[in-house]
Amino acid sequence: MAARLLLVILIYFTCKTQTKAPDAPPKVSVYPSAISAETDSVTLYCYPPPSIIVSQCYFSIEGESIQSSTCRKTLTGTELLAKAGQSSLSEIRVKCFYKVRQGEEELQSSHSNPASIFIQNLPPKLTVYPRVISAETDTVTLYCHSPTSTPCDFIIEEESVQSSSCWKTLTGAELLAKKGQSSPAEVEVKCFYTVRRGEVYFPSLRSNTLSIHIQTPAPTVTVNTRNISETESVTLRCQPPPAVSAPQCYFYIVKGGFPKLLSCVETLRGRELLLMSQQSSPAEVEVKCFYTVKLGHLDYPSNHSDAQVMVIHSGPPQLSAQIFPGEDVLFTCSLPGSAIKDPTCNLYFGDATVQRANSSHRSRMDNKWFCQFYASINDLLRLSPQQSHASCDYSLKGDPNTLSPHSERYNLAGK
Repeated sequence: MAARLLLVILIYFTCKTQTKAPDAPPKVSVYPSAISAETDSVTLYCYPPPSIIVSQCYFSIEGESIQSSTCRKTLTGTELLAKAGQSSLSEIRVKCFYKVRQGEEELQSSHSNPASIFIQNLPPKLTVYPRVISAETDTVTLYCHSPTSTPCDFIIEEESVQSSSCWKTLTGAELLAKKGQSSPAEVEVKCFYTVRRGEVYFPSLRSNTLSIHIQTPAPTVTVNTRNISETESVTLRCQPPPAVSAPQCYFYIVKGGFPKLLSCVETLRGRELLLMSQQSSPAEVEVKCFYTVKLGHLDYPSNHSDAQVMVIHSGPPQLSAQIFPGEDVLFTCSLPGSAIKDPTCNLYFGDATVQRANSSHRSRMDNKWFCQFYASINDLLRLSPQQSHASCDYSLKGDPNTLSPHSERYNLAGK
């Protein structure tokens, strides 16, 4: 009987000394590994070996343990920082371990390898001015609005550009070099800032993404004549730079009307231009053009050309004369319609210009513009036979390209 009791005691102590902690450590993972604010959350996962049935999982945050019955735990940035005793912009290291029950005892595993959680400040806000530039020599200024005064980095088409401050000015050529193409182009820009904590640098999350549009140079608009009647035609040319291929051209009237898609060389009658400008003759029609180039699925417009001014006449002016015996002759050049303002008129004897009137008047009766010239009787008597008739025309502010047709001749012979 004593021998049997001794055997039971020996077996018990043998089993007792053979009980030990599990050899296989768990694995720990965190998702996400970086959060942008203390109110964001991260989930911790502890993975024991598949063959082991655990009774409890524990997470160790900078040495302080947290129990979890499901081997998964979600914590906010604030909770993590409180457990770690740190402030924001920190790296927090997390481990885990588990316990298994053997008889009446709970045995603890070794700790997992650590996983890091980065708690970052809110991302900065990026602003760009201007968002559209017209040439490769134009500049754009980038502003990275961060909560600190630390240096910022700008990310241009995924290539980082450092700046000693949080603003940077770049030319269109520099932006296109980062993009690796010529204009027109859209260049995407982001930014972030970095804070140093001890010997470790913590980058913020990236800002919003903005696009900078770099336009192609403006075209040139030309006309083969700047002075037509309603029934006459004018040829408009919208000439993009030579390097631009397959453009679509648009002409539009500066004061009134909408851009109209036409070919880059277009012939129009004066009546069509009046319709586009929503005017009646006589009228000044100021034409500009631009072109579009396809980039991806979108059409991007160029800058607008300089304007070309055309005059569309409803008819020539009328010349009349009032003779004051023994003194002077008053010539009046009356313009058709009432739309032409501030004209410059020319008086001709024969084919030679004899006077130019830079001042003009408006008739009270018919609201038409007219110019007046004075000539002495003695001057008229000295005219040659080739100068025996008078006529007049007008132009816009002295521009010879806008000369109207001549009026009917006024016969001076016998006056």
